[in-house]
Amino acid sequence: MKSLQFLFLMFFSALCFAQEEPIRFNSNFPGGAIGRIDLVSENNYRLYVDGQYNQYGRNRQPTWFYFRIDGGKDRKITLALTNFDGEYNNRKAQQRLVRDCPVCSTDNIHWEHIPAQWDENTLALTFTVVPKADSVWIAYIPPYLPDRADKVLEEANRSDRALVEVYGKSIKGNDLKMITLTDPAIPDKDKKHIWIVSRLHSWESLTSWVGEGAIRFLIDPKSEEAAGICKKAIIRIILIGDPDGCDRGMIRFNLNGYDLNRSWPLIDLRSKASLRDRPEAWYLKKTLAAANAVHPVDVVLNLHNHQTGFDLIETDGDGEDYLRWFRSFQKKMEDPPYFKTSVKQRERICKSREPKKFGSMDEIWSELGIRHVLVEYNINRKEGTDYFLTEKDALQNGKKLIQAIFTSFEEEK
Repeated sequence: MKSLQFLFLMFFSALCFAQEEPIRFNSNFPGGAIGRIDLVSENNYRLYVDGQYNQYGRNRQPTWFYFRIDGGKDRKITLALTNFDGEYNNRKAQQRLVRDCPVCSTDNIHWEHIPAQWDENTLALTFTVVPKADSVWIAYIPPYLPDRADKVLEEANRSDRALVEVYGKSIKGNDLKMITLTDPAIPDKDKKHIWIVSRLHSWESLTSWVGEGAIRFLIDPKSEEAAGICKKAIIRIILIGDPDGCDRGMIRFNLNGYDLNRSWPLIDLRSKASLRDRPEAWYLKKTLAAANAVHPVDVVLNLHNHQTGFDLIETDGDGEDYLRWFRSFQKKMEDPPYFKTSVKQRERICKSREPKKFGSMDEIWSELGIRHVLVEYNINRKEGTDYFLTEKDALQNGKKLIQAIFTSFEEEK
């Protein structure tokens, strides 16, 4: 009898061990975000994107997801992501432009695009993965988190050309950091003064990769070109304008629901309410205004991501010398397919200093007289090409951005 019991236990144990490990989903890490997950059938799941609303419960933005799958090695896993309905500028918007996302990684460092299909009937983005490791990360676009920015700034601060400073605190008390790159041995008096701002919208992670590429180029001790630029320019770079949002997997609004890029004219530097509700934008405005008072800022480049199929550059500013610089800058940035604007977008220039409808950061032109350039890097397949902007390309674009800015100023002389 005991022999039969023993054989039964051995057989039962073998069956248990033969069963596949259950697939697990996890977004409980910095930047992670995903909503409800339904099991449709074996290894087939429907996932609902969380999204984010503004302070009025409007303008839902669904353009971020980032999660990990554990226990799926060598299994064919089908994922259908849905719940992409949203609003933009208080108008209903269906996010069909997610068609070329997402990306995946087996080490949470190196990313590659996954072929996906958009279904107009189910309003879902469907794709299949076969993980080659125990864990695989899935994201909307390659993430860039505050811990990476901190390491980059710590490394860069060892350079004689760099100075990292804290210019304020976020809602959660996180440091708002900026790096200044210049040759301190050369007086600042005749230097160009350039600002580059990334991640006022936390989902737009590729802009931080661009900012990192710019920093790495400017601190390169072997680059005579970078050394020459730092002798003639002061370049200030903010890698992450909303560290709380990036850490929490937010999308377009800070933790209080405010759009930091659309807050500029509403920020009163004398107001406690402005500081309480939008500290990230409040400190940015204060620091920029103070820097401009000491050494006039020549231009602020405001970096963003979008999904139209084209890249975009537009400006707010006037003066023949400046517009000549801007057109030269546009031309130098064009390098299809790595950067490709549409014909319609190439002449978007606003000379008026009248306040705008939505109060974007371009209000620095109307308020402070600082020329503003919006640079939007497209995340989808470039129109008419098979090209996607990767994090490696974004790093290279950082170098190109600095070269385009500076050589255009040099030609202005």
